[in-house]
This record gives sequence, structure tokens and C-alpha cells, in this order.
Amino acid sequence: FLALEGQYMNLGTNPRYFGFRSELTNKIDGWAPWLVATLPLGPVSSGVVGPFELFIKAGEYWYTYRRAFISPLGVYTSNSKTYNHFVYGGGAGLVLIQHVDVRLEYDELKIQDTNTSNALWLTAAFNF
Repeated sequence: FLALEGQYMNLGTNPRYFGFRSELTNKIDGWAPWLVATLPLGPVSSGVVGPFELFIKAGEYWYTYRRAFISPLGVYTSNSKTYNHFVYGGGAGLVLIQHVDVRLEYDELKIQDTNTSNALWLTAAFNF
């Protein structure tokens, strides 16, 4: 009912365009190890569909925040800094074929220089 989970999160690049084909880009990506506690609801069967599960999780997100100003003449400024923040979340899932969880989860991420950083994910997890 306890598990370790490793996750790579790429939160994408957010370009903001200015005149004269110039842009300011922000990119965030990194790794998060999680500790996950699961509560199965219903019998654990040997069939195709296993129990419905509720879970909570907590971990640490180590990520790199990159900022660059790009123009037709090249990259004028480029910034890169590494941060780490406590993250937590929870959700519900369904076990398929005894080893694959399909989960709907909500995570609260504390990203540097943002007011609120949260995510709603539809994920799949393989259990060893």
C-alpha cells in the first residue's frame, strides 16, 4: 500500500512574442520522486479489472527554469537556474490487468515565481 514513484515533468515552453520576430521563452522541466500511499476499495481480484483505488502522494520536484530572449540577431540573454520544492497530490485510480493503474490525479506544484501551480493529470502507472 506504499510505493515509490519516479516522474519526469516537462511543463513546456511558454513563448511570449514581441515585435520584429523576437520572443521571450520560459521552460521548466525536471524530476520528482514521490512516496505514494494507496487505499484499495473493493476486492483484489485476479481478473482483468482490479480494485478502485484512492491515493495520496508527496515528494520533491527538482527542476530547471530557463529563460531566454531570442531575436533575429541571436539570443541576447539566457538564464538558467535550478530549484527544488515540496509537491503533493492525490486522486483515484483503477487497476487493469493487475499491473497497470489508470489514474486521475491532482497535484499541487510550487513553481518559482508563480502564484499558483497545480495540475490535473490523467496518467498510467506500471506496478512491478
